[in-house]
Amino acid sequence: MVVSANPIYGRGATEETALAGQWGFRVDAAGATSIQLTSVFRNSVISGLIVPPTAAVGCDLTAQNTFTPDGVTGAITNDGTLPAVATDYLIYFGGQGSGPVAGLLFLSQAIPPRIDGTYPLGAVGQARNCQCLGWLRTIDDGAGAANVNWTDKSRWLYNIYNRRPVGMFECPHYADDAADTSYALNSAALSRLGDGLSWLDRFDAAWPFDEPAILSATITVDGNIGNVTRGAIVLNIGGGAELLAACSIPNGTSGASASCSRVASAEQGFRTADLMAQNGGVAGTLFADFTGGGTGPDVPATYIVATVWL
Repeated sequence: MVVSANPIYGRGATEETALAGQWGFRVDAAGATSIQLTSVFRNSVISGLIVPPTAAVGCDLTAQNTFTPDGVTGAITNDGTLPAVATDYLIYFGGQGSGPVAGLLFLSQAIPPRIDGTYPLGAVGQARNCQCLGWLRTIDDGAGAANVNWTDKSRWLYNIYNRRPVGMFECPHYADDAADTSYALNSAALSRLGDGLSWLDRFDAAWPFDEPAILSATITVDGNIGNVTRGAIVLNIGGGAELLAACSIPNGTSGASASCSRVASAEQGFRTADLMAQNGGVAGTLFADFTGGGTGPDVPATYIVATVWL
């Protein structure tokens, strides 16, 4: 990595010049264990350090310890421990004058103040020269190590700057085997059909630039299941649940589909969206997918999709 000093963007910068640096970058997943800076359009300056688009600035969760600032002096200390599993961390970049983290992308649990429209690690000392770029929630790799959770169903990485639309998708019981796939549904109440979608949303409740999520679900019945089949999207945040949208297939309808969709406003926190269905407690089946006929992949039949900004 090649970085150089530029005092114009250091401590005391105006909100306009301070934001100019962070707005040149976003943070992306770089495999199961790492995150990295991604240049959006040009060389950018973050807290006094010029970072070119070719700089390979990353953070390996299995190799780099977390850091914490002193609450009085702002001096930054290596915690001596790797990131923990199932834990929320803020993602920072260390600029000029940030001591042990200068030029590093690193994780910390220190909550940043909001100063001149940016989020430094702290208000004074070395911490003032580090900028928060995003938010990460780790996941257990199955052996006790923290991993990055970035899949079609789980997007646990949020950018403060330069968010982009990211697709999410789940089709429970999907099997790309050149054959129709179906599964049982026998529930009087709405029940989850899969793991659901999950993502991080709105880093700061006062931050005005957050975009809504767009969600859509489709259910397809396999034969006459003898009762009304109802599908729904249920959004959860902060322990509460909200029925966003619902659709139904009339009694006695065979091989039919129904869809529902909704735009969900941004909220601060960890969010989940579940694909759910009910059929009055009468034994029946849903299609998971239809055969692609051997010339292409099988086609999803009962699924949930979303577009979120991360």
